[in-house]
Amino acid sequence: MARFGYGGLLLVILLVQWPLAGHAHKMAPLLIDVDFQPLGLVTIQWRRPVASGANIQLELPAQCSPLALPRQRVEGSALDETLQLRCGGEGFFVALRGLAEARNIALLRWQPLDGGAQQAVLTVDRPGRNLLADDAHTANEGLLWFGLKHIAQGADHLLFVLGLFLITAGWRQRIVLITAFTLGHSVSLLLSALGVVLLWLPLVELCIALSVLGLALGIPAGLARTPPRYRWYPLVITAVGFLHGLGFASALRDIGLSEHGLVLAVLLFNLGVELGQIGFVAILALIFAVVVRLDDLWPRASLHRRVRGVIILGMGGLAMFWVAERAWETASAMQLL
Repeated sequence: MARFGYGGLLLVILLVQWPLAGHAHKMAPLLIDVDFQPLGLVTIQWRRPVASGANIQLELPAQCSPLALPRQRVEGSALDETLQLRCGGEGFFVALRGLAEARNIALLRWQPLDGGAQQAVLTVDRPGRNLLADDAHTANEGLLWFGLKHIAQGADHLLFVLGLFLITAGWRQRIVLITAFTLGHSVSLLLSALGVVLLWLPLVELCIALSVLGLALGIPAGLARTPPRYRWYPLVITAVGFLHGLGFASALRDIGLSEHGLVLAVLLFNLGVELGQIGFVAILALIFAVVVRLDDLWPRASLHRRVRGVIILGMGGLAMFWVAERAWETASAMQLL
């Protein structure tokens, strides 16, 4: 380590973590609205990310013919497209090709002429649905998976959980702080999805990056030597969790969940997030148990201290990148207001 130097180590960390820099709550799901009208008329509106880089194709029944050219418009980071069709036959099968390449899902909503509004989630395993079939599923069975997928791609959220894991002195503190963080983002996710709390998203994302950077800077001191300060940490971490939950809620707002069954949809999404977070903590516990065991076998290697130092450098480097990137995005967005 002495020969290589921390400057070289930091360079290696930045090169390794560069692919992660763009994976911080950037997953924006697709939305498809199908409106059935009398005389076989069907209007389809679907939204997809502009910069996804994937070739996502909407597959419609062969018995449908277009009545007009598709209308497209860009709204923020999404492309909205409207199709007007005349369709015959009894079934109406809709599918999306390219979900695996896009590593994404789609919310599909429709309202038959003789029934109430329905919705389902298209996934890689099930990319299509027959909307007029008797076995068409209603509601939110894919939202739990979406929450799990969202947390897996939320590098800023996972790094904050990692920071909580490192800054605590034992499992008692660890459980208290992670529970406080979970409570904070669960409450704000529900309130934001219901429209009770709404904050400007660019500023929220910037504050999330600042929270990761602040935690990275605080890890070296830890909590073990400062018990009086620790008494305030659960409240502070709950507030930071509240902020992270607002970032999660932006994903649900992007897919435009209907008011019908909204609370259940939010709870399923949040459950997926929590399952992913629990799995991440379990993996961290296993990794650090192995590191501590190796440290006991070879104490001169100081493996635990070295691993901790590398993580702090990597976490701080990513956080600084996010702060700079999001500060620029926030400033640019303010100019457009």
